[in-house]
Parts: sequence; structure tokens; C-alpha cells
Amino acid sequence: MKFPDVKATSLTNRAYQLPRDLDGELNLVIVAFKQWQQDWVDTWIPSLQRLAYEHKTLRVYEMPTMSRFNGLYRFMIDNGMRAGIPDKAVRAATLCAYIDLPPFAQALQLPNYDSIYLFLLDRTGAILWRGQGPYDQAQLADLTATVERASSTVPVSMAHAFR
Repeated sequence: MKFPDVKATSLTNRAYQLPRDLDGELNLVIVAFKQWQQDWVDTWIPSLQRLAYEHKTLRVYEMPTMSRFNGLYRFMIDNGMRAGIPDKAVRAATLCAYIDLPPFAQALQLPNYDSIYLFLLDRTGAILWRGQGPYDQAQLADLTATVERASSTVPVSMAHAFR
């Protein structure tokens, strides 16, 4: 299964066409649908940052995913998020997607919008691993094993390019 094509914009105003424009050889995308889900995203971040530090080919992104809104409403939402995130690196890795939610959810076989979903993608957008919900040690262990397996298949020259 592949991650669907999605247009998003980082909180530093960089336009992305996911999964093509993601920077890592491996990319973990955390998809959230509701503001309260940020608390669940935050439970993952310390462990995911350590994992990305240990595996230089891995990049971690947060993707707040919302229905399409008019430009003014998007501007207000994005500016509210920017104000709440002082760290420029975190803003750069926060990709806001204003999309038609049902086709996106269907493409990823998401049962609802009441959880966060984590997707480990390779360069082609193939989903190598998926998780759901707040941080959980068993899911992290499974993700770590998948990253280690996938990292071992990245050509050495590429692995060094990210160190």
C-alpha cells in the first residue's frame, strides 16, 4: 500500500507534494485530525526524535489534516499553530494538509478520525509500517525494528549523505 498524494504546506511556508517531497530515505508521517490529538502526537515525539537521531536516513513529520477551508480560515489556523510552536525545526516538520478527508481516509483504510495514525514510508511512498493512537512501547519496538531493517537496505552512499 502507498501513501496517497497530498498537497501540504509546512509552518515555514514550504510547499510539499507528499510523499514525493519528503526529505528522508525513510519518513515517518504522524497524521492527526483534531486539535486535542496534539497531546497524543506529543507522547511520541521524544522517542521518535531519538530514533531519527540514531537512524540518520529517517525524518519525522507531523501532518495536521483538515477539511478544505477558505483562505482566511486556513491563515488563522496556520498562524495559531505557528504561534504555539516556537521551534523553527518543528515548524518546518509540521505539514498542514487541507484536503478532502474521506478519499484520504479511504486510501489509507482509516476507520475514523478519532485517533492519530503513524506511517513509515520509503522514498517511493510505500507504507512499511503503520501505528495508531498515543505512544505505546510495543508499537515503538515494532517501528524501531522496521526502521532498522529498512535502514540496512539504504545504499551506504545515501546513508552517509544524511549524517
